[in-house]
Amino acid sequence: MSATRTAKQTILVVDDMRTNLTALAHALQAEWAVKIATDGANALRIAASEPQPDLILLDVKMPGMDGYEVCRRLKQERRTRDIPIIFITALNEEKDEAQGLALGAIDYISKPFSPPLVRARIRNHLKIQSLTSEYERVFHGTQDAMFLVELTGTGEFRYLRNNQPHQEKTGIALEQLQGATPEDLLGKKLGGEIRRRYAQCAEEGKTLSYEETLNLPAGERVWLTRLTPVVEPGKTTYIVGASTDITDRKLAEKEVAAASRKERELQARIQQMLLGTRPPQGLSGVEIETISRPSRHLDGDFIDFHTFGRHCFDMILGDVMGKGIQAALIGAGAKNLFLEKLAALLYRRAQKKEAQPPTPVQLVSLVDAELGQRLIALEKFITLCYIRVDLASRTLCFVDCGHTEILLRRASSGRCESLKGSNMPLGFVPEQQFRLHSTRLQPGDLIVCYSDGVSEAASPEGEMFGRHRLRSLIERLHDDAEVESIPRQLLEAVSGHTRQNSFADDFTCTVIRIDPEIIYRTSSTMAGQLEQLPKLRRFCRRLIAACPLRQCREEDRSLFTVAVQEAFVNIVEHAFQGRSNSIRLEGLVTKDWVRVRLEYHGKAFDFDTVPSVDRGADPKTMTASRGRGMHIMRSVMDGCVSKQTDIDQACVTLTKNLNQTSSGIE
Repeated sequence: MSATRTAKQTILVVDDMRTNLTALAHALQAEWAVKIATDGANALRIAASEPQPDLILLDVKMPGMDGYEVCRRLKQERRTRDIPIIFITALNEEKDEAQGLALGAIDYISKPFSPPLVRARIRNHLKIQSLTSEYERVFHGTQDAMFLVELTGTGEFRYLRNNQPHQEKTGIALEQLQGATPEDLLGKKLGGEIRRRYAQCAEEGKTLSYEETLNLPAGERVWLTRLTPVVEPGKTTYIVGASTDITDRKLAEKEVAAASRKERELQARIQQMLLGTRPPQGLSGVEIETISRPSRHLDGDFIDFHTFGRHCFDMILGDVMGKGIQAALIGAGAKNLFLEKLAALLYRRAQKKEAQPPTPVQLVSLVDAELGQRLIALEKFITLCYIRVDLASRTLCFVDCGHTEILLRRASSGRCESLKGSNMPLGFVPEQQFRLHSTRLQPGDLIVCYSDGVSEAASPEGEMFGRHRLRSLIERLHDDAEVESIPRQLLEAVSGHTRQNSFADDFTCTVIRIDPEIIYRTSSTMAGQLEQLPKLRRFCRRLIAACPLRQCREEDRSLFTVAVQEAFVNIVEHAFQGRSNSIRLEGLVTKDWVRVRLEYHGKAFDFDTVPSVDRGADPKTMTASRGRGMHIMRSVMDGCVSKQTDIDQACVTLTKNLNQTSSGIE
């Protein structure tokens, strides 16, 4: 109907009897504007003309086109289908009323009619129509795509109607939607998902909100949908749906997220340029490899190297508490301050013609004196590991300020030592007295320094990678593993643990290996059978023959072969448990030590639980006892390690220090 209205609402009275028209017009004209028509054709014309009537009183019995046909045609036309119709008739049979109501009439008034009754009914229906018009205005005028779903007695959900925005945004016309189930409309898969949402709303009896992406005739769109149940006594009968098209908003969010991600990546690259440093080149007798992966945020990890000739270098690994630009700026400032203090000290020493570089304690103390109070004021602190490696004296010394431990994998045993200091982080307490810790290094030793982003990397279940897992990984490394591959192996292990390609904290790891100066290397694979012992002894003789004669007595050579043989026998008799298997032997000789590694499928031995043996027993008879065999290995060798390298793989590593004589077998 048109929005244009006269002062009074308009009633169209249609009747072929002039007396009826006059009586009705007289009864209604005080309250409403009245139009009249004496036949169906005029009634259709007037109903479609402006201003359109607000209600039609329609006589059923008329010559030519009766009232039923007029009603049918009015309901077929878009302009007139919503005008309420009341039939006026002398007919009072139920089938006549049913026919009229089926055509869309809202009521019947029987002749002869009572004017007060007619006026009362018209008032009620006009009020209802006004409310309906207001509902339709809101229903079609909202920006949301709205729809109405009926829950039938058979448990089906069928669409009753949708508003104009829904039709425009989805491309689904009312004629397609009306009476259809979700599966009819959208297919079995998508329709089934939507039906489950409707069922959840009906069962819970409360409003349900969710986001959904639908590929509809108008294209793929993202919707924020709200389902509201209409609950009649004891059950839900209808669901009113309202969907807001949030496609543009989601696209904007993605664009903002992408821009933010690019900004973080740029910040991370800048951070790496400022705080990350490549290992020094040209050092003699050492290999160094560093890997650093920024987290999803700016962090304060920083690393730096300072070299003093070809045989000495320092490494600084620091981590500023917190994240973001503030942490990154503090890290950059701390790194620059170390360089500034080192340059000043070196200049003064050069002036005094002093050859030795300043000690790590001097450098850390100077930086803390200038930076510590500022960090306290900012409520920030820096964990720090400052190490110095002197290759000439084979010494590692370090100052530890609350940082993660240093792992030192000994070449002689394959075991990791944990090196930890006692100082607090910089900025934690004022005026610290820093302590220097030191240890001797041997060729082949491996030094691993890392940030807490490695050990504290968490799996989706919240389990941290942890120190023990890291230590185990380092101990399982082969002695001849490429140094440049070790940090990458660690990165892959941590990524596998977190099941992510990015980290919550910066991942920084440096691996330093003191060159072992290998003189001889050999390997062999033997069947796990005692018949292989002669071949094993030949393997040991070749290995021993490569040792410097001045450093290996004949007695030590013989006992070395006995100890390796005992390890082989124990594996065959106790680890294989009757299964056919093989043992891979790897031998290394340096100027300082000789080592044999026996790898096999099975369980590792525990060298810490060795049964007692009789003192003075004949060494030739010791192979008859497993306990005596282990006792021989521990008595002859300087390093005996048995460890599990995988679920069903283990190895025994026996190392003899060529600079020491055997303590003998008691």
